Amino acid sequence: MRREDILKTIASKLKKAGARKIAIFGSYARKEEKKIAMLTFWLNFLNRNLCLNLLELNKS
Repeated sequence: MRREDILKTIASKLKKAGARKIAIFGSYARKEEKKIAMLTFWLNFLNRNLCLNLLELNKS
């Protein structure tokens, strides 16, 4: 799966779950991700903030 597809899929699912604002930072934001990369998001759900880390294990 391409980088852009991964980010669009995750953002779509988070928005459906109620996220109002989504920001990505770290290696994915800098386009420096490696084969095993952690995706780090800052999320805003109805004025509540959350930091979410996801690990992608099989990047092609």
